Amino acid sequence: MIDAMLATAILMVLGALLLLVIFSLPWWVTVLAISSVILLLDKLLNPTSDIGDGEPDK
Repeated sequence: MIDAMLATAILMVLGALLLLVIFSLPWWVTVLAISSVILLLDKLLNPTSDIGDGEPDK
C-alpha cells in the first residue's frame, strides 16, 4: 500500500514539473507541443488503412 502511494506521489510531482516546464516555454512552443501530441494520439488511435497503388477503395 505504501509503495502505491509513493509511486502515485512521484508521478504527480513529475506531472507537475512537466506542466511547469511546458507552460514556462514561449506560447508558440507550447502550442506546437500540444498540437503534435494531439496529432500523434490521433495517428495511434485511428490508423489509416494501407491502400496499394492503383487499387480501388473497397
